[in-house]
Amino acid sequence: MKAKRMPTQSHYPLTDNRTYDAEYLSAIVSLDGDALGRKAAWSYIKGSTAVFAGKPVYTSYIPRLFGHSTYGRFSYIARITYSVLTKIMKEYLDNPEYRKLFNLDPRLEELILLPRDYDSLLPCARIDLFLDEETGEATFCEFNADGSSGMNEDREAGLSIMDSAPMKAFRAHHDVKTCTDSLFEGWVDEFLDIYSTYTFKVDNPHIAIVDFLENSVTEEFKIYARLFADRGFDFSIYDVRELEYDGSRLIGRKAYLGRDNAPIDAVWRRCVTRDIIDHWDDSQQLIAAVRDRKIALIGSFAGHIAHDKQVFEVIGLPQTRALLTDEEI
Repeated sequence: MKAKRMPTQSHYPLTDNRTYDAEYLSAIVSLDGDALGRKAAWSYIKGSTAVFAGKPVYTSYIPRLFGHSTYGRFSYIARITYSVLTKIMKEYLDNPEYRKLFNLDPRLEELILLPRDYDSLLPCARIDLFLDEETGEATFCEFNADGSSGMNEDREAGLSIMDSAPMKAFRAHHDVKTCTDSLFEGWVDEFLDIYSTYTFKVDNPHIAIVDFLENSVTEEFKIYARLFADRGFDFSIYDVRELEYDGSRLIGRKAYLGRDNAPIDAVWRRCVTRDIIDHWDDSQQLIAAVRDRKIALIGSFAGHIAHDKQVFEVIGLPQTRALLTDEEI
């Protein structure tokens, strides 16, 4: 899709956001701070799946409300950034000289160059940024590819206030939507579409999330497990250390959720490459299956190129600029 040119500063003050914020805050002020609503929202969170390290995740009672122009701006930034990152990734894979711009552990370079066998180079990413609402310009914090998370916390935070008095007052005058559908059902659709392009796809694949579970957001995994199961797919969650490769199939031995001693056809990799390197010996079963092209690993280890902080230096080099359109530059 061809993106529009970046709006100039004079055309881009996001005044609708400030208007929405003021309207929402006035509803809270009219309720003298809405202490009862705040308590109800926190009670919801404490009983929800928004849990990390065994504790409920703190969220704000006051949402940030964005209008259509800001949503469009976020979409534009995401599309252009995604295009830039995938061009960098492709050049890294194809050009040995370009690889020298990154200083990576040789083991990591080996993983990045392993075969992928499906169309999508960067299946999932989270782009973290600060947005200047006067100019529409973005300043990036980091790019996340491996193990991108936060979807479930976002979902539960929205649900905790959706029936609050201030939100009901606001919704009486506005059509309010969240990104929940695209983050959950939308990602399931995307995952299955990507798997449909896999060279060695099978009918009715057994799909698994793999991670080092002590570092995981397992409550989020469970949401996706249910969604895949609702589509009729066997779905399991395994610790990387519970995988065994027998030379022809990758087997999930002891499932955190799902099937024990079951061959796996497609993996949604949530383990970050840094953890793979730190647990190198424990990761060899997974790596061997990928190396032998016996598993669809969706996102491939090449996602580390976007994930690595070195990309912020490489992105501005002449070798990278030569890959990009004027708009991307």
